[in-house]
Amino acid sequence: MFFTKDGLRFIEENGVWVFEREPLPRVIATVSHDGSPKKDFIGLFREKTKGVSVHDLNVWPIVRDILTVVPVDAVRGMIPRCFLDYNRAEREALEDRQWLDSYNTYHSSVASLARCMIEQHGAGNCLLLDFHGFSDQPSYGEYDVILGTGNRLTVFSEIDKQLADFLQFREYRVFLPREKPVGSGEDRFNGNFIIHSYAEKFGLNAIQIEIFKTFRTKEGEERGKKLASDLSNFLADNFFPAG
Repeated sequence: MFFTKDGLRFIEENGVWVFEREPLPRVIATVSHDGSPKKDFIGLFREKTKGVSVHDLNVWPIVRDILTVVPVDAVRGMIPRCFLDYNRAEREALEDRQWLDSYNTYHSSVASLARCMIEQHGAGNCLLLDFHGFSDQPSYGEYDVILGTGNRLTVFSEIDKQLADFLQFREYRVFLPREKPVGSGEDRFNGNFIIHSYAEKFGLNAIQIEIFKTFRTKEGEERGKKLASDLSNFLADNFFPAG
């Protein structure tokens, strides 16, 4: 166990990073697809033959910047997605069983933080934000941030609408899902295993936050920092009021 310069507790186990605070905050951030680079593992392990293997590049720096500003807990999976996908049910997450310990550590860490957070603050006062990145825009618009909630199945308050309004006021292009998809099929990036399973199991609000690639490039680094700052302000205003 280590401690950051601000007293944030850091634990690394089975390829999973956990940052946690005392007293317990009301927000957990999860990052499942921006861990160690695939190139460091090439030729050493057998890759999955099914499922998506795309790395959500530079999502973690945005989450890291949030952690330095507001009291948020975080869980980051470090095993590359081509071997293990933390954002899937176990039967879909891996083909090589040697990665099972990492998968279980990731989800037991999230569950433990959620359980303790809810015991202290109540489920309705807590939020899980699952961070990802996207590169291809949906057919129905162009966005900077897409909020995934399974068409509002993973939120039990107006927090998704409040977040969208907050970001839109700051001139971000935001897709906010409604109770029904915008077209005949599912909305893109509408949320996967993590937000659905934790919302269902714990009754807390859970939102998948998809960040467009222009905020995650070297050229867009300042845009990414501004997004982290704005998200921090939203969390500070809604979950960590002064006094």
